[in-house]
Amino acid sequence: MHTIVILINVIVALSCLGLARQCWRLRRRFKKLTSTLVMAEMQAHALLSQAPVSLLSQQLTVVQLNAQLSTLERQVGQAQKLLVLMTQIRRLWTRFQ
Repeated sequence: MHTIVILINVIVALSCLGLARQCWRLRRRFKKLTSTLVMAEMQAHALLSQAPVSLLSQQLTVVQLNAQLSTLERQVGQAQKLLVLMTQIRRLWTRFQ
């Protein structure tokens, strides 16, 4: 009878030892995973912390380009009007010659 109890205790102890070993391995995996995630977060933070300055710079560039576009569109409109006027003058000139 005592032998059975001792045998059951040994089996329970070995099972607990195996479970403790698996928990230890799982803890190490979680520790590595945590370290990897912390490094990824630090790199993402370093990259994204520069984003507001970059976005502001790009926004200023877009504003400047829009201003240049407006100026160029106005100049193109003036050039088109000038070409139409020159074409009409040429037609009149050839008609009266």
